[in-house]
Amino acid sequence: MFEKIASIYDNSGTYCRMLQLPAGFEGGPEQLEHDFDEIVFIVSREIINERLKEECPPGTAAIFSAGVKHGPLSAPEGALSSEFRHYKKNEQNIDVSVRSHHFLSLMVKGF
Repeated sequence: MFEKIASIYDNSGTYCRMLQLPAGFEGGPEQLEHDFDEIVFIVSREIINERLKEECPPGTAAIFSAGVKHGPLSAPEGALSSEFRHYKKNEQNIDVSVRSHHFLSLMVKGF
């Protein structure tokens, strides 16, 4: 598994990352649960929700509110996704200045 942070909001912990899963990826038997809201967009290949036996092809977007259980996930052929993770707990202190790489340039240059 490899990640590249695309942007970070300094005070909140909120960030966007590109996540590359290797061929044969298996996330394990447990469901995932986070303390942040998460939006996942599948860029290439496919991620499978093993619990639901649901295939998520490129172009699929999934939204998980903090505390919502999801997965476990697998990617038999590997996959590339973008993930937006938003922490609400420090929202009142967000500094709107963002250190960012242009998101699309990460995909075009070859993650």
